[in-house]
Amino acid sequence: MSSSAAAVAVEDLPDEVSSLLAEHAAMMARLQQLPLAGLSDAGVMAVVREVERVHRMKPTVDHRLIVEMECRSLATVFLARGTAGLLSEVLHLDIQEARARVRAALVRGPRTSFTGEDLGPLQPATAAAEAEGSLSPRHADIIAKTMHDLPASLDAETVGAAEQTLAAQACALRPSELAKAAERLMAYLDPDGRETSDADRARRRGFTIGRQRPDGMSRISGELDPMTRALVDAAFSAAARPVTEDGVPDPRSAAQRHHDALATLCRNALAGGELPSNRGLPATVVVTMGLADLERRAGSASTASGGTVPVRDVLRMAADAKWLPCVLDSAGQVLHLGQGQRLASPAQRLALYARDRGCTRPGCEMPAQWTQVHHLTEWQHGGPTDLHNLALACPFDHRLITHEGFTVRMGSHGRIEWIAPRHVDPQQVPRTNPIHHPPDLSDPDPPRCHRGAA
Repeated sequence: MSSSAAAVAVEDLPDEVSSLLAEHAAMMARLQQLPLAGLSDAGVMAVVREVERVHRMKPTVDHRLIVEMECRSLATVFLARGTAGLLSEVLHLDIQEARARVRAALVRGPRTSFTGEDLGPLQPATAAAEAEGSLSPRHADIIAKTMHDLPASLDAETVGAAEQTLAAQACALRPSELAKAAERLMAYLDPDGRETSDADRARRRGFTIGRQRPDGMSRISGELDPMTRALVDAAFSAAARPVTEDGVPDPRSAAQRHHDALATLCRNALAGGELPSNRGLPATVVVTMGLADLERRAGSASTASGGTVPVRDVLRMAADAKWLPCVLDSAGQVLHLGQGQRLASPAQRLALYARDRGCTRPGCEMPAQWTQVHHLTEWQHGGPTDLHNLALACPFDHRLITHEGFTVRMGSHGRIEWIAPRHVDPQQVPRTNPIHHPPDLSDPDPPRCHRGAA
């Protein structure tokens, strides 16, 4: 992890910046102790409104800092996966929130030309209202999404007027009300859909599967282009019929039938064997579970995609599947399974899925199925293709080893340890990645967990 990016001390800040931040902190401390008992009802409401207005002004500072990070390519300096990745590491943000902040800065932050000319924000009316504290980040996000979804054929004057209209309405509407107003504006600007082109639809298309919740469920969202909608309708009409072939009504709701139809279509696609391979393995569901959970038919199994599945569901799914037994010791270390060849075999990759479960670089959330296999001691230097000499790393982090001077080794606890070069981490503390091993996060003596890192 790029820990040096978080190692800048307050005393290293310029005097003016340090003074302003100190004043801000002192003011916040005074506000926290503000006596409220003597205020009238109207006074309390006035304080509430003014505190919110000042709070809403903060993103404008964030935008300037993020734009500056982009201009200086600081992600390259600190060996992070883009500006969002650097923010995620330094500020301990979820990558989704970090990406959202970068997107906001790119449309509402300052811009300059190659000659240094001030171009202003892409969405000037929204940026001005945000600087005044008149709208919230949620308002601004709704405006940004609406502007993104406008047909590209609209002229600049119309687009500018639309942004000004939404920014003005945002100052008086709740986000839910603004969203409805934005829908009406879209309908007014393109009432019959003729302005929307194939390129617009291609730009808007997308399908997102949200994070798996503690109950195991996942929320999906997205937009389908017309051809994909036709394909889905045709597939679901066969797999999600409301009435069986015998004419008996299906007791499931339409949403439940569509859910189960999606499962059936995916199961048939995997069983057909026509899907492309992934990292040398055929497209298949790879799960790993403990022997104790298997014996008691309870608990959960880990998937190579980073999710979990109840063991009882895995056993039902595995009735016709091919099993590959894999024995792990008490530390989670897969016992020896090596071959005298350079590339890891499918069996070895599956064993690494069970041991590492994802990219081993501290802080990386990439699941196992999107990783590459790295030799701790390089093959050309005599390193064997044995499990004790192999580790999983995503393509980006793999390049950090080969080109940026990161060192990777097997730790004494059976976890892979990363050591950053001195210009990234002057202390060169060996760090492990607990993200794919939840027990490490609650262990009072974890295997050299990344304590104190960004």
